[in-house]
Amino acid sequence: YKFDLEKTRINGIESKAAEYYKAINDHDDEHEHIDAIYFEKLNDSYRIKIKAANGAVQDAFSVLSEGHLRVLGLSLLLAMAQKNKLPLIVFDDVVNAIDTDHRSNIIDLFFSDPYLCRTQMVVTTHDRLFWERFCNIADRHRQADQHTSCILSYTNRGVVTVHHAGGFQG
Repeated sequence: YKFDLEKTRINGIESKAAEYYKAINDHDDEHEHIDAIYFEKLNDSYRIKIKAANGAVQDAFSVLSEGHLRVLGLSLLLAMAQKNKLPLIVFDDVVNAIDTDHRSNIIDLFFSDPYLCRTQMVVTTHDRLFWERFCNIADRHRQADQHTSCILSYTNRGVVTVHHAGGFQG
């Protein structure tokens, strides 16, 4: 039963996950590009395989860096969200362990992907630069009137929400 459920959940997301992965890693060196993502059932679990631009198929966990593994995980989750047509996605510190260039590509993806730009997002981050870039693009986006930026602070009286202009202009 468990494997049938897992197979149903991951069935059909490979190409979209690879598309998301490529978009986030758009500025990587040519030797780091991939052509495809596959799931391979191995005994009682699945392994994620990537097909490199040179045609070699390798285990993702054996060849990808920590940052690229995080991007792979994000790509798989985004593909699953799109498959299930989720109307809301919570990104909790989504850019942790991801470098600046890839963070910028994630922001671009949020506002350019047809599915993601119609999906409600809650984004938390500790990275002020990421949030300022995100807000600058959100302010220029066609749905800018639906964007709000808040800082949550913990006080002796509980959590306080402070509205904050997140972009560089603010």
